[in-house]
Amino acid sequence: MVSIFNSDDSHSFEIIKLKLREKNIQFIPKGDNTKGMKSVRFEIFVRVEDAAKANAIVEDVKEGSKHSSLRKNKKHNPVIGIIVTGIILLVIVLLFVLDVFMRDPS
Repeated sequence: MVSIFNSDDSHSFEIIKLKLREKNIQFIPKGDNTKGMKSVRFEIFVRVEDAAKANAIVEDVKEGSKHSSLRKNKKHNPVIGIIVTGIILLVIVLLFVLDVFMRDPS
């Protein structure tokens, strides 16, 4: 057995286990029953003959984690939302004013 994953990231640990099961790759997880505890290391062992496929899965998950952490660090900029809301309100006011002037006075 060889170790293909060793980290304190429980989220990646769970995703990798799921993907290994999907590919029918047998594995032994270490740290599986220690969720919620501080300073826990998670490790996954696979058979030597499955190591290449399992490492590819680990790399895919790590790459996906990098992209999601980049998205989390982006700040929300509400300027466009404020502009769109202002335009919508302006159109509503203009339609109301036009409606008032277009009505028949009788």
